[in-house]
Amino acid sequence: MSEQRDSAQQAGKMRFRWQGVAQLALVAVAVVLAVYFARAPDSGALVEDVPTADAVPRPAVNVVRPVATRAAREVRTTGVVAVTGRVSVRPRVAGEVVFVAPVMRSGGSFAAGETLLRIDRRDHGLRLEGAQARLRHAQARLAKQRLQGQARSGEYRRDNPGAEVPPLVARVPQIAREQALVDIAENAIEIAQLNLTRTTVSLPFDGWVITGNTQVGQVVGPARPLAQVFAKDAVEVEARISQQDLTALQPIMGRAARVYAGGLGGQVFEVAVQRVAPVIDPQSRLVTLHMAFAEDIDLAALPRPGNFANVALDGPPMDGVMVLPEAAEQSNGSVWVVEDGALAAVVPHSLGRIRMGWLVRAFDVGEGVVVGKVPGARAGLPVDARLASS
Repeated sequence: MSEQRDSAQQAGKMRFRWQGVAQLALVAVAVVLAVYFARAPDSGALVEDVPTADAVPRPAVNVVRPVATRAAREVRTTGVVAVTGRVSVRPRVAGEVVFVAPVMRSGGSFAAGETLLRIDRRDHGLRLEGAQARLRHAQARLAKQRLQGQARSGEYRRDNPGAEVPPLVARVPQIAREQALVDIAENAIEIAQLNLTRTTVSLPFDGWVITGNTQVGQVVGPARPLAQVFAKDAVEVEARISQQDLTALQPIMGRAARVYAGGLGGQVFEVAVQRVAPVIDPQSRLVTLHMAFAEDIDLAALPRPGNFANVALDGPPMDGVMVLPEAAEQSNGSVWVVEDGALAAVVPHSLGRIRMGWLVRAFDVGEGVVVGKVPGARAGLPVDARLASS
């Protein structure tokens, strides 16, 4: 009986052990299945969340469609309004100043032939009268010698029929001497008349006074300058350009340009290249252009020397070019064009800037050239091209 009871107890223990192992196995399988289904994607949600290519939003871009045309290159640079030379006003004769024009002060402007200063004429008038008296005296002496020569020549011919009258008898040397004195007297009159006109000081050009401090009553002479002035024609614009631009602008002499001077809102002046410096600047390697203003510009309208100026020179016209908006330029001188609904990068051949925009060689613009920046732009990015309003 005891043996049967031990066998039964042993069999119960074995059943309990197998039940525990089965339960642990079932728990492990459940955990594995739970982890698997938790990580597995929901096929329905995947199809719903992934958009198709047509459903991807395309950024809208503004484009222009430039066409090949004929245009002139424009070279832009900076310069300065300068004066080629100054004139020292010096009286040609000495004397007391009796009149000084109001413009004979720093900043004054004057017209060609305008009286700037007058010197007392009385001394020079008296010298002219003296020269005229000496001329009359010399002329009388000359007439006397001629009469004497005629009389003696007649006597000699009477006494010596057919013989040639000797020069001494005809008083040829004496007549020549007196004629020379008449010529000297006439020259003295001309000098006296010239000095009399020089008592009025004027200049043959329109100009500005830089410095001037002459006063009425002051005794002046040729040794001392009365003022420093410069002529209207001496005002020019000096600007520097590269040797490459100089080549592109040939022929350069007489080429038209526009000058923006006088600060913000300054007037625009038409100028022309008058001279080109023969020497290249050794530091900047640039060439200096000297540009003259038009002759019909009023003196008061000219910009003051020392003003900075922006200069634009028009080059020779070129065919097969395009004018792009400045906003079309992207990084490194490239542009975006739209091809088959996507962005493509193009680096056009730049020819410079003009008033209307960026001048480039004509190229294939596809569906248009993008104007402005495109966030996240990259080659191949699908975009919605819209024609920009003009």
